[in-house]
Amino acid sequence: MSISGDQRRHERVLIGGTIDVGWTSESGEASVTRGKCIDVSEGGMKIELPVRVPVGTMLNLRAQEA
Repeated sequence: MSISGDQRRHERVLIGGTIDVGWTSESGEASVTRGKCIDVSEGGMKIELPVRVPVGTMLNLRAQEA
């Protein structure tokens, strides 16, 4: 299912699955949390996380099997 009325370049597909997200802070501290993958497209992914991650942080993503 795609999201209608969207002016984006690539079609977004609703997912709704669980995703594990890891990153390293500027101070070198490793963090991991579990979130929800809302949708994906050729150009990106929308996820919801229970914590704030600074803009521009490189993320490691691991999707859960359905």
